[in-house]
Amino acid sequence: MKNIRFKIMWLWIICHLTFTVSAQKDPYEGLMEAIWLDSMTITAKKMGFDVNNFIEMVREDTSFYQAFKNLRLIPHNANHKQEFFNEKGKLIDYYSAKTQLLPSGSCKEIKFITKEKSTTYSKKNGERKYLTAKLYERVFLPSGKICASTNTETTNKKNEGIIDYYYGELKRFIFQPGEKANIPMIGNKTALFSEKMRKYYQYGIESKNYSDGTPCYVFTIKEKDAYSDKKSGKTVIKFMETYFSRKDFQVMGREYEVEYPGPFFSFNIRVNVNLDYMGNKQYIPQIVNYSGEWDIPGRKKEIGKFKMEVTSTNSN
Repeated sequence: MKNIRFKIMWLWIICHLTFTVSAQKDPYEGLMEAIWLDSMTITAKKMGFDVNNFIEMVREDTSFYQAFKNLRLIPHNANHKQEFFNEKGKLIDYYSAKTQLLPSGSCKEIKFITKEKSTTYSKKNGERKYLTAKLYERVFLPSGKICASTNTETTNKKNEGIIDYYYGELKRFIFQPGEKANIPMIGNKTALFSEKMRKYYQYGIESKNYSDGTPCYVFTIKEKDAYSDKKSGKTVIKFMETYFSRKDFQVMGREYEVEYPGPFFSFNIRVNVNLDYMGNKQYIPQIVNYSGEWDIPGRKKEIGKFKMEVTSTNSN
C-alpha cells in the first residue's frame, strides 16, 4: 500500500510540474515571428545566434548606463552647447562652455575653462528657466564634489523625493528601453516588448558596421505606419535603434525618438548617442545630440537642442 501511495504521490507531482511548465507563457510568444532579420543575421541564427537571448540582453543591458556614469568617473575634457528657440525658429537663448573633469581628493570636480551664455538664459535669482537646461546640468554639469559610485542600478524610491523619483524613472526609460517606467499616463507605453505594446511596432535585427567600422548587430524598433498619427496616442517611443558590437555585445550607440501629445503636457524628443571605447572594457559617451520640445501648462513652450562632446580623456 505504501508503494502504491508513493507512486501516486510522484505521479501527481510529475503531472503538476508538467502542467505548470506547459502553462508558463513564453514572454516573447508571437514576437519572434514579428522580428525581421537580414540575410547575415539569418545565417548567424543558423550558427547559434539566439534571438530570444538577444532580446533579453537588450532589456537587461547596463553598459549604456555605465558609459554615462563614466562621465563622472573618468577625467576628460568636454564641450557643451545649448540653444533655445521661439516658435518661429529664432534663437532666443544660448549657453556654451568648455570643461575638465579633474580629480579632487578621492572624488572628482568639474573645472570650467570657458563659459558663455545669453543674458536671459537664467532667471534673476540664477535659477535656470529651461527644463532642458536643468536636466543638462544634472546629467553633464553637476556642481560641487562628484563622488560617484560604479553601481549601475537605475531604480529609484519615492521616499527620495518626488522630483528625484521621476528623474530616476526617466533614467530607466532612457537607459533600460523596453521596461515599464512609473510615469503617469505614459508608463505602460514604455514597455516595448509587452504583449499589449508589441502590436504597435515593427522589430528588426540587422548586421551593419558602426561609424568607426566596428561590426555590429543593429536592433531597430519602429512604430507601425498605422499608428503614426500624433492623435492616436498609442505609443510614446516612436523609434529606437541600438548598435551592439558583434564581438562583446557592448552598446556602441543609440538613437531614439519619443513623443507624447497629452492633454495636460506634451513633448517631442530626439536623442542620438555615440560611445567611444576607452580600453579595458570602458566606454564613455563621445557625442550626445538632443533636440526637443516641451509644452507644459503654465509655462511657455520650450524648444531647444544641445550637444555634449568629449574631446579628450585620461583614464589613468
